[in-house]
Amino acid sequence: MNAYLKLNTKSQEMLLIPSQAVIDTGKEQRVITVDDEGKFVPKQIHVLHESQQQSGIGSGLNEGDTVVVSGLFLIDSEANITGALERMRHPEKTESSMPAMSDQPVNMHSGH
Repeated sequence: MNAYLKLNTKSQEMLLIPSQAVIDTGKEQRVITVDDEGKFVPKQIHVLHESQQQSGIGSGLNEGDTVVVSGLFLIDSEANITGALERMRHPEKTESSMPAMSDQPVNMHSGH
């Protein structure tokens, strides 16, 4: 006995990005985007679905945003170094009040 099924499913529209672009901290999910000036800007996102190395984004990104896919480790390391240097300059601020990666743009070319 054979049966043929046709399933019509509806899913909401969403942006798809490579799953390797998603930084999942356990508390939140972020991506690094590149703004019009070439600066890296972390954005908090909400992943709705992941399949075949693609993540469907429900919120946090807009169509046309440039998302960093490779080199995330280097950008994250630079952000952590920048945060550590800032804490050294201002020791009165505790580590809990200064996240390792803020929503401020990071210019990776400023020291070169």
